[in-house]
Amino acid sequence: MPTILQAQCDSCAFTSKLFTAEYGAVFLDLAPNLTNTVLSNSLVAGATLHEPVADSDFAQQTDPRLVVLAHPIEYSILANTGYTWTSLAWAGRYVRVRQVICRSCGTLFEVLRLSIPSGFGSEVGCLIGLLIGIGSGIWKGNFWVGVGAAYGALLTWGTVAYLAGWLYTRIRFRARARELERPIHCPKCGSESYSSVESRRKFPCPTCGKLTFRIRPVGIS
Repeated sequence: MPTILQAQCDSCAFTSKLFTAEYGAVFLDLAPNLTNTVLSNSLVAGATLHEPVADSDFAQQTDPRLVVLAHPIEYSILANTGYTWTSLAWAGRYVRVRQVICRSCGTLFEVLRLSIPSGFGSEVGCLIGLLIGIGSGIWKGNFWVGVGAAYGALLTWGTVAYLAGWLYTRIRFRARARELERPIHCPKCGSESYSSVESRRKFPCPTCGKLTFRIRPVGIS
């Protein structure tokens, strides 16, 4: 369950929209019709808040070519784009989006990277792990040996499949990767110095400029 975050200034009470530290998106050549609520560009589809956030809205993806796989209905959104997790990986259209904050002026912006879904190849891995686990357990006559073998096989397969998929994406779709991963700098001040939004440090406030701008967790999605 992704954590919902909000940036707030302790001096002037300026607050940002609600956002998550990162999310996945589908890159399309043509902008989809976002009148369909299942293809919303909101970063989250549902949230439980445990901190007051006034009347703040959820952040939206502004690039019309990116369809946000908003939690917790990412499977429904993906199905409506015409892809499965596997076909999305092979088509080189999965984008990992990270929220970062400029260390110089406190502006929040996004860093995009063409990648593959984190669960790529998991179905095959589970099957391989199950077969190896059963075989090892029977061979050694020990249930826990089988469990350990199954876990090891699943972990190994997952690592190999992810690395292979990542290399395939980076090589096969390098032009798309360069397009999405343009030089990273703050859109407001141009600084190339930024931090993860999960940082506990304080930043300059984009409104008053004081070093009292901080990011706090306010809920979960």
